[in-house]
Amino acid sequence: MNCVVCRTIVAITAMILLFISHGTYASDEIKSIQQMWNDEQYREVALKLIEYRKGPYGENAVVDYMLATSLCRIPDFKERATKYFQWILAYYSLDSTSRRKVIKEMQECAQKSDTKPETIVFMTKWSCS
Repeated sequence: MNCVVCRTIVAITAMILLFISHGTYASDEIKSIQQMWNDEQYREVALKLIEYRKGPYGENAVVDYMLATSLCRIPDFKERATKYFQWILAYYSLDSTSRRKVIKEMQECAQKSDTKPETIVFMTKWSCS
């Protein structure tokens, strides 16, 4: 093999390893945040998720739902929570069950926020257009 091919193989291998290791880190990080969310540490969760959203693949329905429900339970952040709920409904193609649950949480947020949010497994509708 010539030198250019060797360098290309090394570069591709390094990129793959970097991608895999970042995926593992991101997975561990989101699991840690989910545990904090389950433990009702909403202020800490919101701060971590705002940063998490800035990273690769950080904007997704699960992250935005945890962020919205967390903000809803922090005094003076209900309006911002509502914006995240509206974002979820506008920009994610949710199945009807997930959509109803997000709407329900958004309505409850507007009324009160002392209950623990419902956990959702998001089912999105995929299209190849």
